[in-house]
Amino acid sequence: MSCVFMKALELAPSRYDRGISLIALGRVSQVYDSLVLRINDGWKVLDIGCGTGAMTLRAAQRGAVLVSLASTIGDKG
Repeated sequence: MSCVFMKALELAPSRYDRGISLIALGRVSQVYDSLVLRINDGWKVLDIGCGTGAMTLRAAQRGAVLVSLASTIGDKG
């Protein structure tokens, strides 16, 4: 069931962040904010599975140099 739900979210980026927030009981922003406080200006950050880039954006605002990777289930490239 959860795989089907995740696939549905991945196919509709406009719903992705809201869906992830529901899965995490509304705590996603708190987790992102807590993690990003540990990032210093100029740090190199690799964000694997970045989704819509919400964490990536926060890291960039802290001055990180970023590489972000995302794919969906079934991607061949």
